[in-house]
Amino acid sequence: MPEIEIRGNDLDPIRILSLMHFPNDEALRQQYLAVKATEWELGRALTTDLFKIEVSRLQTLLESPGKAQLREITDSLSKRAFVAGDYLLNICGMHSFPEYFDEPSERKAVFLAERFANETEYKDGSSLPADRSSILRIVKEFRDVAHLWAAWRFYEIIPGRNQEDFLMGAQSIREFLGIARSLQEFGCSFVPKRSRSEMPILNNKTIWTVPDSIPHIELSWPLPPPHIIEHLKSYKTT
Repeated sequence: MPEIEIRGNDLDPIRILSLMHFPNDEALRQQYLAVKATEWELGRALTTDLFKIEVSRLQTLLESPGKAQLREITDSLSKRAFVAGDYLLNICGMHSFPEYFDEPSERKAVFLAERFANETEYKDGSSLPADRSSILRIVKEFRDVAHLWAAWRFYEIIPGRNQEDFLMGAQSIREFLGIARSLQEFGCSFVPKRSRSEMPILNNKTIWTVPDSIPHIELSWPLPPPHIIEHLKSYKTT
């Protein structure tokens, strides 16, 4: 199984984001890393500064999409990946409160992801993919990094988590990856009842794993997720 690379330096957030957006495309991961790393370094430099750049990175930059085009690509991918993260987090949320939710299932998770997509606007005002067939394709596309996107969603919906601190600093990165590791362990072991495949919802052979040096952090749900309770009221009638 592949492992997420953490080097303990200022480029770790860029490495994580490159993997979240391009889990299946090494070339685009390297291009994203080259563009964003160079952008970060230029942002810290004075206009009169000179600095060296590796030939390999320069070659990658020449082959990379432009800054604006790369943003368009990542925005398009983010819209889909949010839905995959919501799918995994909802299954985990249902499983965490058996007294409220019986038989957490993939079908219920897809239903909830549909509701999330129908009610959510992306930051540019556009809508998220909301039909069942699109959601199933998205889950398959981002399955190996779904735990990372679910950890991002956890930051967004759980009180006490500051979205602005996402991947800002070494401690924030370790906390984010610790949450992702809990979701990874859950997804690689949980088999929904009545699942046709009788396999865990995440594949432990292909998932991008959090390094062993990062301890898992239990998801501290303060209450059963209210959006799941509310949406599943209508699920019962479908």
